[in-house]
Formats: sequence, C-alpha cells, structure tokens
Amino acid sequence: MSLSPTIIAEQVSLGYGTHSVLSDFTASIQAGEFIAILGPNGAGKTTLLKALLGLTMPQQGELSVLGHAPHHNCVGVGYVPQKMFHLSVASISADTLLTAALPSSAWGFPHVTTQQREQMDYCLEMVGASDFAHKRFVTLSGGQQRRIMLALALLGQPRVLLLDEPLANLDLRYQEAFVDVLHTLCQQQKITVLMTAHDVNPLMKAISRVLYLANGQARLGSVEAILNSAVLSDLYQTPIEVIRYQQRLFVLHAESGQIDHAHCHH
Repeated sequence: MSLSPTIIAEQVSLGYGTHSVLSDFTASIQAGEFIAILGPNGAGKTTLLKALLGLTMPQQGELSVLGHAPHHNCVGVGYVPQKMFHLSVASISADTLLTAALPSSAWGFPHVTTQQREQMDYCLEMVGASDFAHKRFVTLSGGQQRRIMLALALLGQPRVLLLDEPLANLDLRYQEAFVDVLHTLCQQQKITVLMTAHDVNPLMKAISRVLYLANGQARLGSVEAILNSAVLSDLYQTPIEVIRYQQRLFVLHAESGQIDHAHCHH
C-alpha cells in the first residue's frame, strides 16, 4: 500500500510583492520522505519553508500540508529555524526550555504532568540530548544546541518536520550524528523531513530525493537524476559541469572552472 502524500504543490509561485523567487512549482511528497532542499542563496529555499509554515502565501497556485492549506502554528508541523535563541533565553537550561514550551501553566507557574515529562524525556533521548539537557543552553556546542532545538520541534509529535540550514557551522561529526537522528525519525515514525542545505554530502545516506531551486525553477528527483550537468545547466541557464572524483561530486561553472556557490559533495 502506498503512503499518503503529506505535501502537495500545484503550480505554486512564491515571492514578495511583484518579485517572484519560485514559479510554477508542482510536486507531491510522501509520508516518511527525507527531502534535501538545495540551491544558491536567494533561490527561495527559506521562502518555501515559510510558505509550508503558513507564514507567507503563494502568489498563485495551491499548497497543501497534511491535507489543508498551511497556517501558522499548524498542529502536526515542526520547525527548526536557522537562528538560535536570544541570549537572554539561552542562559537557562535546555531542559527548562522544553518545559517552557509545554502548553500548560498553573497560576503563572509551569506545571508538568507525568505524561509531559515522559514526552520530554523521550524527545531528548531520541535526539541524543539526555546527558546535557540540564546544562545552560548557551554553554552547549553548536551540535548540542541544534539537538535541543530538534527536541523542541518534536514535542508536538509532528508528522512534518521543516529545518532551515541545521548543519550550518557544524563539524562533520555533528553533521553526521544530526542527520542520523533525522533518518531514524523518517524510517521509524514516517515523519516527512524537508531540510535546506548547501552541502549534500552529510545527507547522502539518508535522503530520499533532492529538491533543487535556481533561477525561479525547481527540480525534484533522486540525486542522480538532479545533480548532473544537463539538469543544473538547464536550471542555471549557463553551462554547468558536474564532476565526480574519489566519490565526491563537485559543481563547477563550465567556462570559468570556478566552483559554484551551489557546490555539493557526493
């Protein structure tokens, strides 16, 4: 039996005012898929996430998430933003941050039920953050902070998880560990994951498909189907050469030989 689509886009155009960053985007994304959203800065990666969160409306077309139009604070959709907490908030413990995110309070004070405590512990364990959850958020490493952010997103038991550049400024070890957690969520809980990134290398063992954005256009498919010279040259409207060397993939401008800002490794 095939899985039901969790995200459907039909001829969607996104942008601001009269400026369009993505045109005529049509796609269907299934439950449990892990989609890497790639492309240069300004191509619309974050704009697409905002549209899926209901923070911006499509200029045209129809967008559906979990069977309805996206809207703010949608139950079933989790989000890990690119920016961390404000320093004043980050000075408290990671565990307290999760407690504050729970939808309950009594006389102005947070009240955590046994069931909520179990859910918090489960989320922290799922992302491998149990051992450092008692520490102040600001003292944690970048990789540890992002695990706490992921645990926060998982508190609502989402069916769709959106992440904006969660691997930025992390070393390879933390990148691989973070991606392993996401892969497990897809495999075991059938959570649909869409994640923006500039480097596909840490994602290769986990992703189902690649969504590549450039020059207002989008291509969705397997790594082999999308990250090749023909497709990228068509997207960029300039000759692009994709070179594989020692199990790595480099995207270069065919005429200048310069590594493109959309480079990735394979």
